[in-house]
Amino acid sequence: MAIKKILLLSHIPARDEIPDILLANSLTSSDVCVWKHPILAKAREAICLIKPDIVILPEVRLEFTRDLAMLCKSWGIKVVQKRCEMGISRETEITDELERCIFGNLDWMSCVDLDLVWGEEFASMLVEHGVPESKIKVIGGIGFDPYFAGWANPPVRQGTRVMFATGFGYADCSPLYAAPESKPGERINIDLVKADRENRCIFQDMMAKVIKKFPDYTYGVRQHPGEVFHAYGEVFKEKIICLESIVTPMAVSWADVIIHAGSTMAYEAHLLNKPTINFRNTSLDKVVGKIGPIVNTSEEVIDLLGGLEFEKSNADPAVIKDLERYYGVVDGKAGKRAAEAILNLEINQTNIPNEWPKDTLKYITKGVYANLVEWKCAACNNVFWVQKLRAQVKCPYCGIGCVQRRYFVSHDDNGDEVHTQAYESGDERA
Repeated sequence: MAIKKILLLSHIPARDEIPDILLANSLTSSDVCVWKHPILAKAREAICLIKPDIVILPEVRLEFTRDLAMLCKSWGIKVVQKRCEMGISRETEITDELERCIFGNLDWMSCVDLDLVWGEEFASMLVEHGVPESKIKVIGGIGFDPYFAGWANPPVRQGTRVMFATGFGYADCSPLYAAPESKPGERINIDLVKADRENRCIFQDMMAKVIKKFPDYTYGVRQHPGEVFHAYGEVFKEKIICLESIVTPMAVSWADVIIHAGSTMAYEAHLLNKPTINFRNTSLDKVVGKIGPIVNTSEEVIDLLGGLEFEKSNADPAVIKDLERYYGVVDGKAGKRAAEAILNLEINQTNIPNEWPKDTLKYITKGVYANLVEWKCAACNNVFWVQKLRAQVKCPYCGIGCVQRRYFVSHDDNGDEVHTQAYESGDERA
């Protein structure tokens, strides 16, 4: 019997790295070879090189992932959709725009052979949305498997550590097009950016007051995917640690308490028996936002933080029980259940080319700048981008004028390259 080849395309490293490693380990055996590869790092080339029998993808929501799944399916590859998030609860008010952000705004169902879902409740919502029940397999909270596998052992204690887990992923996006699953120009894009920027300012004000009140604590910031650390690092210089590149289980393990804005980290903290504080809950999900105590003022945060009992969860037991409907079984074995379902797929004879076909589709969206010009300041070494080529620009960080040679690729309205030209310093064309 030929060895079965499986390619696991991983998405956000900080969130998915460890669960995907555990899943890969569960899939690997004497007659199964598994490759784990970032989906955003030449995944197409990896498919053509490895020629897998099965490809495992994160949620298929956008054109890029859908088209990748579609071609894999046409070549005889079995396509598995492994959901990286739990979905959403029925208690949440879902508008038409939000529905597309959650379920996708395109038809991907014919491209997927198996849909791995966390909990029964969201699985039933998918069926109502049109996903064939035969394709759905409920596996439990796979994102929490690392907390049962020794990946979150507490470090040596060195004073009290507070982690600010932000939730403002749209704050640094363009209001023209922020939510990838939405349609360009829809009101939801402006609303998301505006709300996140306003809420982040309030959150930063709370951070400043907490740091001033407890100057001997150690502070870390785990910004939401999509946010830049500069938004916090420039404000709280030498007062906070960046926890961006640390995998989530280790980041949660680092902290003694997590102050968040409605993050699922509240549940992960509960698994490690750590307290949390939800400041001005911004979670769209009505159930997730209720895991721990919610406060609305900086003064309430300070009062609650001052009286917390560390090394003890303060999550609401009733909410934790309720979440089983959405997270499913949380026992560290979701990856094993997923592996069993994947290995039960009957593989086909594949016909995978050596090179990915030349793209016929151009993913050009109004309001999205695909060819920004990069500059590096010779004075402070910060990197920044501008929309138009100029002979000289002023660094937004230190204010020094920068003059560099840059290359610029021009495109027409269809996204096709028109010409590439080098501009020397002193050229006044923009």
